[in-house]
Amino acid sequence: MQSNQNRIIKAIAVDLQTAKALSLANPHVLRALCKEPEKKQQEMANGEEYVLMDYTHLVGELEIHYVGYLLTSALGREDGPLASFYNSCKVADLNVDENRFGPIIDIIGKVYG
Repeated sequence: MQSNQNRIIKAIAVDLQTAKALSLANPHVLRALCKEPEKKQQEMANGEEYVLMDYTHLVGELEIHYVGYLLTSALGREDGPLASFYNSCKVADLNVDENRFGPIIDIIGKVYG
């Protein structure tokens, strides 16, 4: 039997290829958007102990994906030298166990959040 301490809500996906995603350039919109998944995670956990993403993590990781998406879409998209980075940024999979950017996620989350 698995204990509740090992339960993780793994990812939340945000498609950055939509026209609405451009509004994430506004920090107020970014903050408001990140409050919703934070609430949704709590609802999904239903009072049980899960490892959840906090607000700062959501803001930081989404902002990294957004900036990466903007830069790579301006510099070549699928056919340029940054195609693999573009493909990893165009849909932001926000993961509680993201470790590629580690403390940078927290720093950006605190600055923007």
